[in-house]
Amino acid sequence: MATDGSQQADFWGDNSILAPAMTVQAMRDSRYRKPANAIAELIDNSIDAHAPKVELLVKEAQVQINSRKGNRIQQIAVLDNGIGMSPQTLTQALRFGGRAPSPGIKKIGKYGMGLPTASASQCKRVDVWSWQNCLDNSHRAYISIDEVQNRQQSTIVPIKEPPPQEWVQLAQQTIGTNGTLVVWSQIDRITERPDTLFRSVEEDVGRIYRHYINDGLITIRMAAFRENQLIPYAVKDVKPNDPLYLMTPSSTPGGWDAQPMFEPYHQEDMPIIQDGEEQTVTIVYSIAKREALGKKSGYPGTTNYGRHARKNTGISIVREGREILLDTSLQDTSRGGGSLAENRWWGCEVQFG
Repeated sequence: MATDGSQQADFWGDNSILAPAMTVQAMRDSRYRKPANAIAELIDNSIDAHAPKVELLVKEAQVQINSRKGNRIQQIAVLDNGIGMSPQTLTQALRFGGRAPSPGIKKIGKYGMGLPTASASQCKRVDVWSWQNCLDNSHRAYISIDEVQNRQQSTIVPIKEPPPQEWVQLAQQTIGTNGTLVVWSQIDRITERPDTLFRSVEEDVGRIYRHYINDGLITIRMAAFRENQLIPYAVKDVKPNDPLYLMTPSSTPGGWDAQPMFEPYHQEDMPIIQDGEEQTVTIVYSIAKREALGKKSGYPGTTNYGRHARKNTGISIVREGREILLDTSLQDTSRGGGSLAENRWWGCEVQFG
């Protein structure tokens, strides 16, 4: 007769601290607010790999939707020309919590959870190709949710394999001697149409990485293709989406893309002690220009740039040049939140390393 312990072992498969199938399912259910936030986790890795160029490539396919045909997202890829990864580093990148400790090194990612968790939250399979010194040195590794849950995959095993030609041909401007390609397949958590996803990415990714884009440290290009043909309307570089409305050029509509819609109001540097060292937290304020508010009897909030500003209300928290939160908790929400002029026509950014 089996003991309680052996019965438990039979149920879970072993006595490990983590049950792989349930752990992966928990990661899947740790939903990101938007697909754009999950995609941003992949771009974090590209920035940490010092990539000057990143491409977001969306593969569309025409499918039957009820009584009509429509386009749906089949695969999503993020390609960069960063430093690439060795097979050993590639293995760690796909493990949950696989990042090696790096005290004192400025990086966006801290815990090694971004790539596998973000991928699992949006799709059932992620493949990663990475190469150093030459594209022929590329290795591939993957995670399959189905295989993990069916106990067919328990380890990450890179194999030498070049990236698929369809991605290489579509992104020749980014393919370099070093780089990484991440491909999401079996996408089951993204319901947006391709054009809707692109608008969301342009808005959110443009805001999250606005400092990197504005400073010329990175170029993020979006492109969609169907049957290996690029779709012209869906090829564009992501522009900064600045809640302070001080950056130019930007994605601000209504003629405010080439000139700042707000003006600087105040900046304050606050020294703090962190781990025995003095660090600086910088707070920057901005306020709308008089001409952006229009005539006294007008309603600037109903303009396209006014609606744009409504989406950017709040305090932007920026760590190491990357926005981690647009916080609206200090707004007066009792009388309309973002629709109130006192919430919409100012900006505040808190910056720290």
